[in-house]
Amino acid sequence: MGSRSTLTQTTLTLICALAGMASLSVTPCEAEPVVIVNLKNHESLSPATIKQLFLERVETFPSGAVAFPVESLASQKEFSERFLQMTPESLNAYWARLLFTGQAKPLKKLAKDEDVIKFVRDNANAIGYVDSENVVSSVRVLAQ
Repeated sequence: MGSRSTLTQTTLTLICALAGMASLSVTPCEAEPVVIVNLKNHESLSPATIKQLFLERVETFPSGAVAFPVESLASQKEFSERFLQMTPESLNAYWARLLFTGQAKPLKKLAKDEDVIKFVRDNANAIGYVDSENVVSSVRVLAQ
């Protein structure tokens, strides 16, 4: 009887250990969006200003230079949730309302992070966002 109890206890311990490992292995790796600017851009922006630029509530950097925000379709969900505090659905509704009323033009949207990086690298007043894993030395990370 003692060996059966030990076997059951060992089996339960093993099952619990495997269940714990399984839960660790299926935890998705979350993307970390970062805001990037051209290397020539030395602006510092608050999270509120970043939000205002990407919602087109302001059109210039604090220095007065016109900003050219560009969106990455690949990182849009993570960016909108982290920096704009909006779900993709609420962001789409926001833009639909602005476009319908003629209050704004849609931001430039690029399919891949690499395209956003190239656009920001080639345009001094561009500001965009990408997954942190895709950042290269040809752009500057402004916020993470």
